[in-house]
Amino acid sequence: MDEIYAKIISKSEYRQLPKNTRLLKEGDLCQTFVHLKRGVVRHSFINEEGEEITKNFIMAPAYFLYSLTSFLTQTASVVQCETLTDVELYELSMDDFNGLLSEVFFSKLWNGMLTNFIIKKEKKEMSLMKDNALERYERFLRDFPGLLNEIPHYYIASYLSISPETLSRIRKSIS
Repeated sequence: MDEIYAKIISKSEYRQLPKNTRLLKEGDLCQTFVHLKRGVVRHSFINEEGEEITKNFIMAPAYFLYSLTSFLTQTASVVQCETLTDVELYELSMDDFNGLLSEVFFSKLWNGMLTNFIIKKEKKEMSLMKDNALERYERFLRDFPGLLNEIPHYYIASYLSISPETLSRIRKSIS
């Protein structure tokens, strides 16, 4: 794993960014593979009613994309990506990403990342369909330990598909 990290870092651009930095906006093309060294990032989108919905959180350390679909299809992103805390990250260009894909260690990392993404996505979808608000909140606490006190609660409520008031009531009932 250290070899993978060193290879990625050697070809990447290091960036330190403040909280509330937009990394990708709707309509942008994602051409960057990212290693998040420190901090928290949020994926969101605007629904038909014009509301911003939180799709996912990424906590360091992690490899991720600003928009998976945009990256894979090279089409405009419908997802936005922003920093929720100060972050340190390494950005790998599309050309360097494609160059590394021919190396076994990197293709294994990429396949593992895609597998984890699919599993995580399915778990969230199933939770939204079958779990009540309290169960979704408890899953959030397990999946994102320590995040509760680092980010605005309305982002968490949006991620859980509940109102901020419902989140407040849930938090109050279990404290």
